[in-house]
Amino acid sequence: MGLGFSVPLESIPSIAIEYAILKRDYLVQSDIYKSLIQKYERAKIDKLINTPSLKVVDWPYVPEEKYYPKKSIFLVVGIFLGFLIGIIFALLKNKIEEELKNNEVRKKWEKLIYEW
Repeated sequence: MGLGFSVPLESIPSIAIEYAILKRDYLVQSDIYKSLIQKYERAKIDKLINTPSLKVVDWPYVPEEKYYPKKSIFLVVGIFLGFLIGIIFALLKNKIEEELKNNEVRKKWEKLIYEW
């Protein structure tokens, strides 16, 4: 029977060439894989080094009652400011109407407006 493996003598050079090509491709792929693994490991280490560490100074908690803004204070201040601004506008309107009743002042303002 024999050894169970026999290669014809004519095909030995072509098998040797095919083996050499496959071995060369394997070695190239192996070197590429090794360099990529090294770069990957280096990138993981750089990521760990460059990652900023956070320190918790005080843990958060849900407040029991509302602290700020106090709606009542805003309401009182808003009413006061609205009243004050209304009075100022009313006084300014009366002052302007009184001045515009005088013809000299009115002509002066009209001249100023038209020049502008």
